[in-house]
This record gives sequence, structure tokens and C-alpha cells, in this order.
Amino acid sequence: MNLNKNVTGFKSPSDKPSQNQENGAKLFKQKILQKRKTVLILWSCYLIVALFCLIFKPFSQENLLGGLGVGFLTLFAFSGFMWNMTERQYYSLPGTGSPSQHRCVLCGNKGIYRSTIYKTNTVRHICSKCRTELFRRY
Repeated sequence: MNLNKNVTGFKSPSDKPSQNQENGAKLFKQKILQKRKTVLILWSCYLIVALFCLIFKPFSQENLLGGLGVGFLTLFAFSGFMWNMTERQYYSLPGTGSPSQHRCVLCGNKGIYRSTIYKTNTVRHICSKCRTELFRRY
């Protein structure tokens, strides 16, 4: 156990992140929460419409199932892209640096681990210190 660390997790006052980085971390968390709320609102609206259509049956059965299936697949595909940040959104936050001199907006670490999702071209960028997924490159 390291007794040199204070409550904030930094060893000395000089190791503390700058105000710019703290603002970037707050914005990062707010944007991620905003994106996830948007996805949840879209899914809840879809479920309300689907339940309405299944209960009151305003269309024929074949058209109803086809329309709900296409809507489900479309929403499923778009929600995957909307859930995470993109590279452009991440580097627009204060305290993240530039793409050539990047750093984690949450802990300030300069090591960002890149991994590819199996059988896709999607690259996940993860902080090597705090293990937070920062953004994805599609």
C-alpha cells in the first residue's frame, strides 16, 4: 500500500492535473452520458411505438412485422455508433492533446493502447493506466 498518495490519488501537488484537463474530464463524462441517454431515449420510443402497433394493430400483420423488424435493425445499427465517442469528438475536448501527442483526459497518462475488435476495422483506444475506453475509430 502506497502511503504517499493523498485523497485525490496524486503523489504531490505538482502531479495534479491542470484545470484544463479537469474541464476536459468533466466534458468527457458529460458527453458520454449524453450519448447514452440519447440511445436509451431512442430505444424507449421505438418500444412504445412497437407496443402500440402490436396492441392496436393499425396495419396488416405482414406489414407490421416487416416494419418493426426494419426499424429494429436500423436502430440497432445506429445505436452502436452513437454509444461511443469518435476520434474527432475526443480531441475537441480540452486537455486531450493532439492526435500525435495524445493523453488520457481522465488521468493524464500518455500511454493509449489501441486494439481492434475481432473481424472488424473498428479500433478502440483505451488508456493503459485507468483502462477507460476513450474513443473508437471506425
